[in-house]
Amino acid sequence: DAIAFSQVSGFPKFIVGTNSSKTVELRFKPNKVGLHQAKVHIVTQTETLIQNIIGTGFQPTIQIVNDLIDFGDIDIFSAKDTLQAITIKNISNVDIDIKNSYHSGPNDKDFSTLQGGGAFKLLAGTTAKLDMRFLPTSVGRTSGTLMFEYDGVGSPAVVQLFGAGVGGQALMKLDSIETKTSTIVEYPVKLTLDGKVLKSGATAVNFDLTYNNTLLYPMENYSLTNENGYTTIKFINVPLTTDPIQILQTLRFKTGLGNAIETPLTIGNFELIGTVEEVDITLFDGHLLLTDVCYDGGVRLLNPNSQITMSRISPNPVDSKITIDLTLIEIGKTEVAIYNLMGEKVKTIFSKEITETGNISINSEISDLSNGQYVVVFTTPTYTERSNILILK
Repeated sequence: DAIAFSQVSGFPKFIVGTNSSKTVELRFKPNKVGLHQAKVHIVTQTETLIQNIIGTGFQPTIQIVNDLIDFGDIDIFSAKDTLQAITIKNISNVDIDIKNSYHSGPNDKDFSTLQGGGAFKLLAGTTAKLDMRFLPTSVGRTSGTLMFEYDGVGSPAVVQLFGAGVGGQALMKLDSIETKTSTIVEYPVKLTLDGKVLKSGATAVNFDLTYNNTLLYPMENYSLTNENGYTTIKFINVPLTTDPIQILQTLRFKTGLGNAIETPLTIGNFELIGTVEEVDITLFDGHLLLTDVCYDGGVRLLNPNSQITMSRISPNPVDSKITIDLTLIEIGKTEVAIYNLMGEKVKTIFSKEITETGNISINSEISDLSNGQYVVVFTTPTYTERSNILILK
């Protein structure tokens, strides 16, 4: 019964690496009621493997009207909707309860149902019409399945979905995220390049990222400038690859108390390096919102008139003793420590669970440390501040 079976994807020739596998998708379309049998011949350079396959044909109650829906070529991150697509038909003389309809693999992310999915009753002689969407997130052809579960032989009924993501618009897009205070945020900076940009000879990119510095504190050593409560990180000669979609940087921030509950994440001074012709990149700024700030007191109190800070470090340079003045506006674990330029903690001079806010002064003996440059790091539950000191005896 070989005529009842066909190959859908994974067409040879292809290489199967050592200790690896290759997925091949087959289709069974019976041409009679009852058992069907066939053999799949897999020809390698050394032998021919034979796999038996069987399937059973039956008189259906559900007919798949469109067993294949192809969305065509769509720009990545752009959506194409197929409205009122006819999928399955009840060819029996009784109503059938579709217990569930859902998307499945290989790709169950880029295909979605906008309307008409889930559980529903399919009346006798009627068809199911669904609104569906394809939003490709990568370049290349992909496929998924739309499954209809019901009581009866042949469940689930399967509709094949196909589509291809193409180069699309060149854009740099920052995410909009919601998070809590005192959280480490890993923030990807994404760049999508179309064919024109990829062929332009671009090898690197320059750009700035600006944000409210009372809400975000960078966990890495970036090139920073501060002005009017905003910090700008400058990125110079960030290398590009030949991938249509790439992450230029994954930034690590710690969120903290500040003078607002949200901040824009703004791209500036974007420049492609190494291009031989002018190309356009569309920039999309991001946004960060703190979700757990309250105005009625407590640990997460937003107080725009207060500021956490190391207000004084003296003397600097220091020989044997150091005095550090702190302003605290939140309770919780608070630490002041000294790090060397290799990022190693060499001395903890203050570590305490703070129960009352206010101003405190710390005096510490540091004569056990060698001459040189060090960094004083002041950390609270939602804030980190660094300041350089010089020990000179």
